[in-house]
Amino acid sequence: MQPSPLQQRLCEAFGFDAADLDANRSGRLSPRQEARLRAANAAARFSLLACLVLTAGGAAFAGAGAGGVGLVAAGLAAALVGTVAVLASRSSLATLRSLMLVVAEGRAEPVGGDRLRVGPTLLRLGAPGQCEAFEPGLAYRVFLFPGRRALVLSAEPLGTQPERR
Repeated sequence: MQPSPLQQRLCEAFGFDAADLDANRSGRLSPRQEARLRAANAAARFSLLACLVLTAGGAAFAGAGAGGVGLVAAGLAAALVGTVAVLASRSSLATLRSLMLVVAEGRAEPVGGDRLRVGPTLLRLGAPGQCEAFEPGLAYRVFLFPGRRALVLSAEPLGTQPERR
């Protein structure tokens, strides 16, 4: 069966297919989604490690010519940058590790830019264009991982007529 134009827009905007949606309806991830999340988790960890190594290397290089006090100052600066990087990435890495599938359901209302309200749930999406995949006023079911930016796994329209206010 051919997906509706509404469903097709969602599939294209968020990169999922019918098998992904079926798995999410059952409260689980599809094998393809699991593989994508493992790859995203590995990439996030590698990026954090690269940031820490480059920061430490840069600090060592900068502090080497300044003697003992300069080396200590550069080391402290590197430790501060590293701590900020780890703290900033904690929520994203925790989201990727938790695999806690959440369902948002209700009428879609764009809030502006990359934000969309689905029923009582406010989502910050990955790109402003993703909000345009939703028809304002129409009810949807959205499967996602929560976080500072929602990681939408799949979504489906629940009706074909926008709700009247």
